[in-house]
Amino acid sequence: MEKRSRRRFIGSILALLSWPRRRNSLKAASPPAPQSDSGAGARTTVRRYRADAVILLLGIPLYRRAGVGSGQVSVEESGEGAQLRKTLFFAGGSDPKRAVGLNRLGWLREVGLGGPDPSETDYFGVLSSSPEESLEHARTSVAAPQSSRSPYTAVSGRHTVSRSRSAVTHFEFASGANWSDHGLIDEAQSTFRGNVQWRETSWPSNHPPPTFLFQLADLLRQRGKRASGRDGASHH
Repeated sequence: MEKRSRRRFIGSILALLSWPRRRNSLKAASPPAPQSDSGAGARTTVRRYRADAVILLLGIPLYRRAGVGSGQVSVEESGEGAQLRKTLFFAGGSDPKRAVGLNRLGWLREVGLGGPDPSETDYFGVLSSSPEESLEHARTSVAAPQSSRSPYTAVSGRHTVSRSRSAVTHFEFASGANWSDHGLIDEAQSTFRGNVQWRETSWPSNHPPPTFLFQLADLLRQRGKRASGRDGASHH
């Protein structure tokens, strides 16, 4: 059950990343992610995106709808060399008013310390708990009466040189929340202050395996037609 929860979490983030994306320069774009504690002198790059839906038949667009969701990606760096601190952030979600009532979101931040190949990494994320496993399940979910509260899943963990510590929690929050809702993030973080079953994992190498966003960033830097990688969360 624990392994399946983590795989579903990573799979949901990948699904969000795979949306058709367009850079959004509109003033009405969602607010930025909560500020990190890197302090003054941090170097930050932020990109905001709009998700457009397209239905294809044999590669021919039959229907298109703009603005069914939005997202944001940011990279923040402070310090140099072995003291380099890098924060990677990704969030995205649908707009129920333009996505036939479907409200799904994902939010993930990773903080690495120690150069381009971090020796320590902390990560935290939250996403909608969507049980749909087929198109028919998704249609049923959209057609069903919407509850005032929806289920969410949160993940928190830390990778060090030889050990990892992580946990997955579940909670309910207002159904109308979007990915930039600070109340949703605060509620997700509070679930790790109680009686949480943390999983400990030992690593034989001198460096911990990369976390999801750091692994994805490394694959994108390779700029190859094909690339493969494995993040640390898939090991436990």
